[in-house]
Amino acid sequence: MSKFDRFMLNALLVSFGIIAISFLLLYSYMDKEDFTFREMVESPSSFFYINDDNVSWNWSTDKRNASSRYDTISLYEEDTFTVVPHIDIESSIESIEFIYEDREDIKVIFERELPDTPNYKVTYFAEEISGHLTIEVDMDVRSIYSDRDYEGSIKIYLPQNHRFDSINILSHIADYELILPMVYEADVDVDFGSLAIKTTEPLDKLKASIDAGDLDVTVSHAITYAEFSINTGELDFDIEKAIDHLKVTNDIGAIAGHIDVSPTIMEVTCNLGDVVLNFDDEIISLEASLDIGDLNIDVVPEDESVVYTNNDLVDYSSRLKKTNRKSDANIWVTMNIGEIDIH
Repeated sequence: MSKFDRFMLNALLVSFGIIAISFLLLYSYMDKEDFTFREMVESPSSFFYINDDNVSWNWSTDKRNASSRYDTISLYEEDTFTVVPHIDIESSIESIEFIYEDREDIKVIFERELPDTPNYKVTYFAEEISGHLTIEVDMDVRSIYSDRDYEGSIKIYLPQNHRFDSINILSHIADYELILPMVYEADVDVDFGSLAIKTTEPLDKLKASIDAGDLDVTVSHAITYAEFSINTGELDFDIEKAIDHLKVTNDIGAIAGHIDVSPTIMEVTCNLGDVVLNFDDEIISLEASLDIGDLNIDVVPEDESVVYTNNDLVDYSSRLKKTNRKSDANIWVTMNIGEIDIH
């Protein structure tokens, strides 16, 4: 490697380090002050900008255009649809709720508060085509100094025992608990915010991801494949029932998991941050990969797992047997910088 290439590589590593430290400082402050991502983008002093196909937000710091200057108006839409196997939902800041009741169709109720100004526009759209129900909320905010909260919700009323084949949800800003209805496959994405997900029935597949924020998943029913991921923030999960294959990923931030029933295959990846896993069941197969951070695993007394690590230079503490043969282990740890504590 030439001197120039080595210099550029070092500069790139330093840049990544500065970005990572900035995210951690921001997240630390938000955690200390009990400050949510939704409060951040709606706070009086914030400047926030997002622009995509359906949502354009450009909050201003100019108090002369405060949202409280305008009357608060409410939008209300109610639609009914035939029962469908698939549903796709895109929300701006609205919470999403599924409600079972005695009915033979699907009813959707959309409610939203907003200031009465052309600079703050919200549009609701819903249609059913070829077995797919699509619900979409478009939002266009221009140069508004938001000094109050505006609530919104999307409520979907379903026939008793109706199970979807698939659910796809995209929330641009989330601050709510999502209780999944009966469904075979669910995919939930959030741009910013905090989301708690709970299952109500077994699933074939569950995928949940957040770009920046907090994700908390409680699995109370068996799942064939589950994947939880965050780019920046905290990821917490609680596994109460069997999962055949579980993947958990956090680029920058912490991972914390409580596992009552050990997944058949479990993969945990964290690029920058600490990972804490508490097992109340013997580990079947666990692969943990950390670039920078500490790994802490709490195992049950009867667990006789065997550990393989790729790096003998990291601090390692465990009562479990350690092996140099990867094929002899059922816990594999890849780590560049950090400590491993398995007790």
